[in-house]
Amino acid sequence: MKSRIWQLPVKQSNSTDHDWIHRGAKYHAFIDNESICGKYGQNTGFFETSIDEKEIQENPNLACKKCLALASDYYCNNCRNSRYFYNEVSVMAIKMIDNKQGKQHDKIMHIDASNVDNYYEENIYCYKCKKQVSEPITTFIEKRD
Repeated sequence: MKSRIWQLPVKQSNSTDHDWIHRGAKYHAFIDNESICGKYGQNTGFFETSIDEKEIQENPNLACKKCLALASDYYCNNCRNSRYFYNEVSVMAIKMIDNKQGKQHDKIMHIDASNVDNYYEENIYCYKCKKQVSEPITTFIEKRD
C-alpha cells in the first residue's frame, strides 16, 4: 500500500528565506509529496510537521475536510480517480482446447464470478491508471464511534 502522511502545509516566503506554518492550518494527507486535496505540494521527508494517522482518527477536526473525505474512501493520487478500483483474484473458468487450433482455441469461457477461489494479493489498484492506492481511513473512524 502507498503510505499516506499527514502534515501541516509549510508556506515559503518570497521576501525572506524562512518557511512558516499558518496558525489556522489543518493537517493534509500527502501521498508522493502532493496533498490529496490538490492544494499543496511539499517534500514530506524534509519538513517535520507530521502527525500520526491515529491522531487524525481520534480528532478529525484537525484535518483538512477534503483530504479527510478523500482518505475515507479509496482514492488515486496519480490520476485523481475516486470511483473505480480493483484487486486481483482468481475465479473458476473453462479454457477451451481446439485440436484444430480454431477461433475457440485457448479462449476463456464460462467464468463463474460467484466462485472466487483465491486472492492473489491484498493490494488495491486504480482501475484507470493501474497504480496502487492507500487503504481508506474510514474503517478506523467508524470503530471509534
